[in-house]
Amino acid sequence: MANFVLIANNIYIGAAADTKPTTNVPNGSKAIETDTGREYKYVNSEWIERDVIEFFESTKKMGGIMGGSGSSTGGAVGFWSAGLVAHTLGSGTYGNPSPDSNGLYAAHATGTTINSICGTRTSGTQTERDLNPWTIWKIRLRTAITNCRMFIGLRSSTSAAASSADPLANISGVGFWFDTGVHATNIAIMQNSGAASSDFTTIPNVGTMTISAINTYEIRADNANTRWQYRFNGFPNGSWNTINTAIPAATTDLQWVFFEENLDTVSHNLDMYYVKCKQDG
Repeated sequence: MANFVLIANNIYIGAAADTKPTTNVPNGSKAIETDTGREYKYVNSEWIERDVIEFFESTKKMGGIMGGSGSSTGGAVGFWSAGLVAHTLGSGTYGNPSPDSNGLYAAHATGTTINSICGTRTSGTQTERDLNPWTIWKIRLRTAITNCRMFIGLRSSTSAAASSADPLANISGVGFWFDTGVHATNIAIMQNSGAASSDFTTIPNVGTMTISAINTYEIRADNANTRWQYRFNGFPNGSWNTINTAIPAATTDLQWVFFEENLDTVSHNLDMYYVKCKQDG
């Protein structure tokens, strides 16, 4: 492993595996990985990928759901401020916000009726691939990770998902899928472009679900390259992975959604710390 090399005023280059400098580096310095093309900016003693900085400083349209006030969904800002609904079925509920050492979270619960669903979705379809949406969810499953399903992502339906082992059947969508009856503790990528059955076997294991672990889930569209990408616990500087086998078309309208379903008579808890998104337009 080598070190990054200073080639101009506050500009460093090197390979992704090389060591970036941290001593006497001015704020605002730039580092470029020559083998990946990724760029970083030095901010408060840390190298941060340029895309991450743009995410939070972007002048593009932004939306966010926080674990704050809201009778059934959590507080919302930006283009989501008047466009969220509870994604519930059966005895699923939204609970009061609660703080812990990780932040403020909105507590969702399935209730004790089997096949109940709890979560939040946008009230309509508010994005599509050609708007290049980039979304990050910070979520925890607080109850035992047995007899449950979870979906986090985007889908073309404007209705709440029914109890199903394939919530993207006959519609378009892309997202993270966790089903203890199929993958045990593995989290898969589910994708569909309107077929009778979705594909969650091409990318069957992006990470392991652990009880009470707080995970970040990211999905972004890269319409110029006809693909979607994902990161699991990769924020802010992890590598992106490509999804491009059965994906929503460029102009297919999509809604954001996250939910958990119980497959037993035990109440399961999903805690949402935040959801943030930016898109073109």
